[in-house]
Amino acid sequence: MKPDAEWWAEREQTPEHLARVAEWERECAESSREADRALEPIERALAADPDNRRLQEQYNQAMTLDACITGPPIPSAKDLESNWLDYFREKTGRELPLHAAYKAEAHRIKSAEPPDINGWQAAYDETHYSHIDSADLAAEWRGISVDELLREREREMGE
Repeated sequence: MKPDAEWWAEREQTPEHLARVAEWERECAESSREADRALEPIERALAADPDNRRLQEQYNQAMTLDACITGPPIPSAKDLESNWLDYFREKTGRELPLHAAYKAEAHRIKSAEPPDINGWQAAYDETHYSHIDSADLAAEWRGISVDELLREREREMGE
């Protein structure tokens, strides 16, 4: 059995994943060109009137905003449920679709997290979380229904 890092590194080299990364790079390049085009009028006006404090402030605000806004995260093999299904199948010998969905969703949420500026990250974390219930995950892992899991927990609490 391969170590986890090696297993995921192989997934990152598949043609499908490399195509996703290439598409992401194209989208980022276009977004960067659009941002540059939006700054051009301010830069031209500032070049013509370098002592204009209002233009300088406007330019500084635009540059700060550009630096703070994060683009879409780099695609990862861990973003896809299908890869997690394969991972769990290979590592545990079991089908764990709920775990696969949870891990893929958690990875997508974490990778899209904004920089921690003025509490942005905390606010993001409060509103972006997996909606998959931990009881469902525990039941799937144990191979029982959620009702069975809850009855078992009730019995344990009563002891």
